[in-house]
Amino acid sequence: MSKTVIGGNESINTSIWHIVELKKPAIIFPFQSVKKNMNKAFRLRYYLVGIAVITILSLLLPTFIYGYLGYFSRYEADDFCTAGVLREKGFWPAQAHWYQSWTGRFSFTFLVTLSEIFGISLTPFLPILLIALWLATTTWAFYLLGKHLRWQFPLLLALVFASAFIFLVLFSIPNAPQILFWQTGSLTYLVPIIGLIMLVSLALFYSLRTENQRKKPVNAFIIMAYGVLAFVNAGFSETSTALQISIFIIAILCSQWLISNKRMRRSLQTLLAFGLGATVTSFLVMVLAPGNFFRQQSYPNHPDIFTLIQDTIFATTKYVYYWLAEHSGFLLLTLIISSLPALLSHDKKEEPQHISEKRFFQLLAVILITMFLLIASCFAPAFWAMSQPPYDRVLVLQASIMVAALAAISYLSSLLFVQAVPLNRNRAFQLWISLLILLSLATGPIYRARLNYFQITVFQQYSQKWDERNRQIQSAYAAGTRKIEVPFLAENLAGLEHIQGDSSHWINNCAEWYYGMDEIIGY
Repeated sequence: MSKTVIGGNESINTSIWHIVELKKPAIIFPFQSVKKNMNKAFRLRYYLVGIAVITILSLLLPTFIYGYLGYFSRYEADDFCTAGVLREKGFWPAQAHWYQSWTGRFSFTFLVTLSEIFGISLTPFLPILLIALWLATTTWAFYLLGKHLRWQFPLLLALVFASAFIFLVLFSIPNAPQILFWQTGSLTYLVPIIGLIMLVSLALFYSLRTENQRKKPVNAFIIMAYGVLAFVNAGFSETSTALQISIFIIAILCSQWLISNKRMRRSLQTLLAFGLGATVTSFLVMVLAPGNFFRQQSYPNHPDIFTLIQDTIFATTKYVYYWLAEHSGFLLLTLIISSLPALLSHDKKEEPQHISEKRFFQLLAVILITMFLLIASCFAPAFWAMSQPPYDRVLVLQASIMVAALAAISYLSSLLFVQAVPLNRNRAFQLWISLLILLSLATGPIYRARLNYFQITVFQQYSQKWDERNRQIQSAYAAGTRKIEVPFLAENLAGLEHIQGDSSHWINNCAEWYYGMDEIIGY
């Protein structure tokens, strides 16, 4: 750090650690000058940066403790089936087996079979790996969004938003263990969420590059890669595919209204259209699988179109109402965290973002309608295939939409509020925002971290009993025994069925397939 002192006709560039003598002896203390000239807005920004760092750590604490609990997860239910098919048929024949006899979810069957090549040794590490990947992709998405919106400290705020998003989604769904501690559930429903976030991030990255006229547009290879990712990501489940198709259609329509730059709009719409085409192609590959016919035999006949629409609208409305009613504390946390970009102001090098009341209400209407349509697209496949609402583990998709929509509404509201009331000059406001954030963290993430911590012993005991039973079966197989009785596991971490007392039960059959036994019975 240096200071320029002008005396007479000379300009002297001096270090802050030196005393500068001119014609008139003077002692300069630059630190005092900096302190006097530092404005309140500057102090407030860095004050809120400290709050943001505390927020990140507090939000990640319960999330990664939850990931640590996943270290004690083991094979459950369907995991035995897919591992058993791999053991008996091999990798590629297993893909054909599932596609022809049970499901068209080709991306899921490929990934789950690939993971089971590593056996049970990979399962304990899968939850924490997925959480880390989820955090990384979500942070990148919010960072690119922050660059678009010219946030001050975009990377820091991206970490805040990503940490909050994962926390709010993970702890607002009714059965989080089935999408994190159960290998089949996590690869079916959590992985496509990560893929969707990646698709959004790539679209933001693409539009950022084309926004600058001096840069060459992204080449066809990037568009092709985007299409491949969209195709693969649509092959995990029918529900996530319906959601992905809806997102692409709404994004193409909204870009026509929201993006004024014709070059950027045209380029982005080309990318999105290619992603939509790849998703529809993947959907056709999945629904035309012969295995769907056999799987559908266990469900009622498809409803008529009017019943489907009625049930979907009712379920969507009910879900939104109960989510808001049951997670009112999360609403406060979402509101406060989403206001941080507006409170920290925008990059000084750019014109600050301004939103009129008319524009605010237009965007509010678009967000609410989009939220409802996307949630409805997640309910419709279950009512079509099963004539009933989806299983609780599927609701991770609906929860992700709710959190994203509420964050967008809170952010827009804070922009409008800060424009009208310049609270960033008020010391009392600094105190109030600190108290609100600390209160939210104490009642939300910190409380959840405490609950998760006290579950560690239960999870450890379960994994020890599972490992003991696993060794018992493997020892019996090595000794030439092909029929065995094993104890029931009382604990059920993911709410799934275990090996039963009936040897004809499907889980027993899958376990027999996996272990190479003729009969396994629980007692």
